[in-house]
Amino acid sequence: MIRRGAKERDFRASPIGLKRTIIVATLPRVQCHDCGVVRQIKVGFADVRRSYTKAWAKHARQLTRSMTITNNKIKTVQRQFYGIRDREYFELLLYSLHATKYALVG
Repeated sequence: MIRRGAKERDFRASPIGLKRTIIVATLPRVQCHDCGVVRQIKVGFADVRRSYTKAWAKHARQLTRSMTITNNKIKTVQRQFYGIRDREYFELLLYSLHATKYALVG
């Protein structure tokens, strides 16, 4: 391997609190003796050709799952209360969904 400089890359990471987190890494470029191809080295915390870390991808998947569940609950409440004219009551129902705990009975 022959070193061929370096390139600075930004990777989006999991947020800390409400703060967006970015990892800035300087990755060396290397050239293969046999084939002459120049490539960046692989990093363990991110997949190839991605601008985010594996931890951030996991965080995004978890958020997507919880948002899907919340959206399904909202759609159910909308179906149940179709035609209600009291918008404030409907909004209170939506806010109460977040605090509602469901349990299996039987």
